[in-house]
Amino acid sequence: MAVTKIFPIRATIEKSIAYITNSDKTADCLLVYSENCIPETAATEFRFYLDKAQAGGKVIGRHLIQSFAPNEVTPALAHEIGKKLAGEILGGQYAYVLATHVDKGHVHNHFIWCAVNIKTHKRYVSNKASYRKIKEAGDRLCAEDSLSVITEKSGKRGKSYTEYQADKQGVSWKSLLRKTIDTAIQSTNDFDEFLVYMREAGCEVKYGKHISFKAVGQERFTRSKTIGENYTEERIRERLKTEKPYLSPFEKRYRECMNASRIAKAALDMTTAKIEALSKKPPTAENTAKLKRLKSLESRQSKEYSALYAERFQLAKIKANISDMNGEKPHHKYSKSEKEVNL
Repeated sequence: MAVTKIFPIRATIEKSIAYITNSDKTADCLLVYSENCIPETAATEFRFYLDKAQAGGKVIGRHLIQSFAPNEVTPALAHEIGKKLAGEILGGQYAYVLATHVDKGHVHNHFIWCAVNIKTHKRYVSNKASYRKIKEAGDRLCAEDSLSVITEKSGKRGKSYTEYQADKQGVSWKSLLRKTIDTAIQSTNDFDEFLVYMREAGCEVKYGKHISFKAVGQERFTRSKTIGENYTEERIRERLKTEKPYLSPFEKRYRECMNASRIAKAALDMTTAKIEALSKKPPTAENTAKLKRLKSLESRQSKEYSALYAERFQLAKIKANISDMNGEKPHHKYSKSEKEVNL
C-alpha cells in the first residue's frame, strides 16, 4: 500500500526542507537525495528559479508525502521507489529534494520541489489530473515491487491502515485526532513543523474561522475546538512552546547554532546570487550603487556565517566527545562512501 498526499508551500521553505532532511529521520542523511539543487541550499536555488518564472504566484514549492504500509518495505527500496516516482512526475525539469523517513512505525518519502520548471520557467500545475497521474505512477511502481496498493471498487476507496485499526479497536475520530495532535506537539518545534507532521500522519488540515482536522478515512473535518479545550489553535501554539522535554543549556545552544548557521548560509547564498545577477547588467549609476550595498551586505553576512560555523564545529566536537564517553552513537552526516548501513 502506498498513500500519497500533496500540498503547496507558500512560506517557510527553509523550515520544510530542514524538517524532511533531519539526520535523525533519514539514517544520518543517507536517505536524502536531490536533483538540480543541493539540499543545504535548495531554498535559495528555488528562489533563483522562481525569479525567472513566466507567471506570478504565491506557491514556492510542492510537498508530496508517499507512505507505505508498516513492515512492508525496506528504507532502501522505499528510497529507490521515491527516486523513480520523482523521475516520472518531474522528468528532470524541476529542482527537488527527496528524503526517506525511518523514525516512525512506517517508512515514508517526502518530496519537496520548486514550483517552477528550470527549463521552460513555467509553473507546475497541481490539480486533480496531475494528482491522479502521481497516484497511478506510485501504485504502478509499488506493484512492480510486489507491494500492495489501494484499489478503488464501485467508486469507493479501500480502507487505509489507520482507518482499519480505528474501526477494529473502536477508536473514535476525536480520540484518534487527540492522540495524533499530542504526538505531533511532542515531536515538533513550531506550528509550521506541527502542520507538516499532521499531514505526514495522514491528517488533512483546513483553515476557516477555526482550524479543522480530518483523519485518514474520516468523512468530514472536525473543528479543533470540538476535540477538546487543549486542542484549539491557540492552545496548540502554547503547548508547542511549553510541552517539551528538558534540554540542557549546551544542547539548547547547539540546536540554536545549527538553525542559525543554516539560515545565515541561505541568506549569504541569496546575496551572492543577487551580486552575480547584478554584475551582468549594464554598469549604470543605480546598478553600481546597488552592487556596492550588496557587497557590503555580503561581507557582513560572510563574517556572521563564519562565526556561527566555527561555533557549530566546536559544539559538534564537544557533542561527539560526550557521546563517546556515554557510549552513544553521535549523529553525523556521512556520504555513502564513508559509511555503509544495512538498510
